[in-house]
Amino acid sequence: MAFKIGELFWKVIADTSKFNSELKKSETTATGFGATMTKVAKLVKIAMASTAVVGIAKVSAELINAASDAEEVGNKFNVVFRDISDDAEGGSGEPCGELWAVKYRR
Repeated sequence: MAFKIGELFWKVIADTSKFNSELKKSETTATGFGATMTKVAKLVKIAMASTAVVGIAKVSAELINAASDAEEVGNKFNVVFRDISDDAEGGSGEPCGELWAVKYRR
């Protein structure tokens, strides 16, 4: 590198091998860090997708159980009230509807 100051010239000679070596190490480290972050991002993405699948599976299982319970209650109702099941089913909703109508009538 040369500098011109007035009529005086300086030439600076330096050993930059250590600087270049450290610069290369920092580039390698930065590249490695970027690759690591890419891997971490992929793992986070997989984990989030897995969590969503597990959540959906759990909700689905709960809905299936609820449907099964409702069917079982319906079957028990029909067994208990087999002789009057049509009348019992028709009357099962009426008391609630009548109470609602009386309580909230204007």
